[in-house]
Amino acid sequence: MANLREFLFDIYLIILTLCVFIGVLSYRLFDRETKLIFYLILLSFVSEFLTKLVEKEIIYHFIALFYIIIITLYFLYTVKSKHKKQLFVANAVLWVFFEIINCVFFEPLTELNSNILSLISFVIILQSLFALYKILSDDSIVKLFSYVHFWFWTFFLLLWSCTFFFWAYIKILNKTGWIYLDTVLILQICLNIIVYLSMGFVLFFYPKKSEE
Repeated sequence: MANLREFLFDIYLIILTLCVFIGVLSYRLFDRETKLIFYLILLSFVSEFLTKLVEKEIIYHFIALFYIIIITLYFLYTVKSKHKKQLFVANAVLWVFFEIINCVFFEPLTELNSNILSLISFVIILQSLFALYKILSDDSIVKLFSYVHFWFWTFFLLLWSCTFFFWAYIKILNKTGWIYLDTVLILQICLNIIVYLSMGFVLFFYPKKSEE
């Protein structure tokens, strides 16, 4: 199981590398929102490669903050919020506060920040559902399946709905030595492969002008 997990993780890293490569080549075509998606993919790429060099628990404490801050900005642009700047600043300050409290009282840098990751998963699920609602109710979007942000939010909903249960239980299952832990880890990697491969596909066929 361990060998299979390592093999799938290497496949996952290759897919992230390809996504970054596609993003760099097509960056000038991207609209403002898709550029944020590229930054999220780049962030995942950097964090996963760093886990090969540094303890992943430390990395996830910092990467999780950047990830939720960027995806919230993407959300604010998607739903066309009138108070983007204020909400963005408030969001950033709030998440930094949550992370500090979690580090000091619950999960130090040497432990997996499953509390924050679970909370982030829950928030992204809500963001995804609301963003999809706004997209589906927008009469100006005629060709829904050609609208890239519909697909990105669908991918986020899929990824983080599954990830929510993963982060909520993984630390407990690891401590109790659950016999199916390796299977869960493999399924999580497979989910990441599917989602980022799909994102790479959307970026590769990104239209010269996003069709709405």
